Amino acid sequence: GDTIIDFQEHANYLTLDVICDTAMGVPINAMEQRDSSIVQAFRDMCYNINMRAFHPFKRSNRVFSLTPEFSAYQKTLKTLQDFTYDIIEKRVYALQNGGSKEDHDPSLPRKKMAFLDTLLSSTIDGRPLTRQEIYEEVSTFMFEGHDTTTSGVSFSVYLLSRHPDVQRKLYREQCEVMGHDMNRSVSFQEIAKMKYLDLFIKEAQRVYPSVPFIGRYCDKDYDINGSIVPKGTTLNLALILLGYNDRIFKDPHHFRPERFEEEKPAPFEYLPFSAGPRNCIGQKFALLELKTVISKVVRSFEVLPAVDELVSTDGRLNTYLGLAPDEKLKREAGRHKYDPILSAVLTLKSDNGLHLRLRERRS
Repeated sequence: GDTIIDFQEHANYLTLDVICDTAMGVPINAMEQRDSSIVQAFRDMCYNINMRAFHPFKRSNRVFSLTPEFSAYQKTLKTLQDFTYDIIEKRVYALQNGGSKEDHDPSLPRKKMAFLDTLLSSTIDGRPLTRQEIYEEVSTFMFEGHDTTTSGVSFSVYLLSRHPDVQRKLYREQCEVMGHDMNRSVSFQEIAKMKYLDLFIKEAQRVYPSVPFIGRYCDKDYDINGSIVPKGTTLNLALILLGYNDRIFKDPHHFRPERFEEEKPAPFEYLPFSAGPRNCIGQKFALLELKTVISKVVRSFEVLPAVDELVSTDGRLNTYLGLAPDEKLKREAGRHKYDPILSAVLTLKSDNGLHLRLRERRS
C-alpha cells in the first residue's frame, strides 16, 4: 500500500499478454519476461509507429530508409515477422494434425479459439487466406489492440486512485454481482450486469480518450458553413477536447460517471471509438477487456494516489484539458510531480507515467 508504482508501465505488459493470447492463442509472458526479445520488439515497434506518424519527413519510407534509426527498425520488424509467421505455421501444423502436438509444445496455441483460428478457417471469394493476408490481419489486430487498451486501462485505474467515492461505488457493485467469492474469474454475463462499471468506463474515456485524434481524408470537396475543404485534404479531429465541450457535457471538469445515465450524448457528440463506416472494429473487444481488468483490479486492490494529498475531494479533475489559457497556466503552475504530463500521439499516454499505490483487499 505504500509502494508507488508506475501503473502505465505495468498495463503495457498486461495488455500485450492479453492481445497475444487473444490474437494468436500463445502466451508470451510479457509481465514476467519484460526483457525478452519479442517483448522489446513490440515496444520498439510501437515507438517507431508513433514517432513516424508525427514526423513530416520520416513518414516517407524513402526518407526514413536514410536515417540512423532505419537499421534498428528493420531488425525489429524482422523479429516480429519471424515470430508471427512461426506461430501461424505451428497453428497450421497443429490443425492439420488434430492438435496432437499442443500438449507437448507450450508455444503452440491452446485449444480455445483465437483470432488466428478464425482467420485460418476464413475464405475470400471461396479461397483460403494466404499466409501474407493472415499475417497482416493478425499484426493489425495486435498493434491496434495493444497501445489503445494500454491507455484505456492505465488512465481508468489512475482515475480510481484520484476519485475514491467512485471507487467505493464500483466496489459495492462488484460485491453485489460477484457474491462471496470475489477472487474467481468474472463471466461475460456478470460483466453485463455491472452497470456502474459501464458508466465509469464511459466517463473515463470522455476525459482521457485512448485515441486523442482521428484523421479523415476528403475524397471530394466539402462545403462547411461556406468554407470549402478541398478534395485530398486530411482533417485531424481532436477527440481529446470533445469531452470538455460544456455545450455537450455539463461541468466537464468534474468526474461523474452518472452523467451518462442521466443524459445520453447525441450521435457524434461522444466518440471514444470514432463513428461512421470507419469506426473502431475492435471496440467490443476493447470494452470487454477494459471492464474485465477494472473489475479484477477493484476486487483485488484499493487503488490509492501516489500521495494522499492528490485525492480529489470535490470530484474535480486535475487536468488542464479544455481550460481557458489563463486557467491552464494557473493549473500548470501548481502541477504536482505525480500529475500526468499528457502526450497525445497516436494513443494517449503520460510522459512521466501514471503513479499510484495498490493496497491489497482482505477478504
